[in-house]
Amino acid sequence: MCSSVVSAIGRHARGRRGRLRIPWPALRRGGRLHPSAFAEELPERHRVRAFPLVERGPFVWAWLGESAPDLTRIPATPWLDGADWVSSRGYFHLPANYVSLHENLLDLTHLSYVHARSFGTPDYAGAPCESNLEEGRYRITRTVMPTKLPPVWAKPTGLEHNAAARIATSEFVTPGLHVVTLTSSHA
Repeated sequence: MCSSVVSAIGRHARGRRGRLRIPWPALRRGGRLHPSAFAEELPERHRVRAFPLVERGPFVWAWLGESAPDLTRIPATPWLDGADWVSSRGYFHLPANYVSLHENLLDLTHLSYVHARSFGTPDYAGAPCESNLEEGRYRITRTVMPTKLPPVWAKPTGLEHNAAARIATSEFVTPGLHVVTLTSSHA
């Protein structure tokens, strides 16, 4: 701790009703600020809003509106903490607006061009797609069959022939959750 902070606490701190008062505002429960040693009462505009939070799986869900939290709207993510699934945790810093990331993931056509050497294929770019909007979730699905899977999926699945099926779904679930699913099989 900085010596000037320790010095300021020592000179200006005083107790009242079991609380230590220091020379700068501090947060307390309910989002309200304690008055400081330099001002007995803080203006109401200094209030910090508190929002309900719920921890579910690896996520913390926040309700930023005025209504009470609706726990039934929290999406199920069994693959993130289920014993039968393998998952990794971490983050990837993306210096962009989160909406751009959702748009990128929903644009299934870009795979064939941007990722041509890994998992894009020419027939995938021209395949028709289906879109669905339901309860605030937007889903786009592209089905290509028969097709030859790119090596990144063909080798681990053993589908290294020209008669495979490739079904990719990209789903905007919430502003903080986007689910991409790929199903490969014999056509």
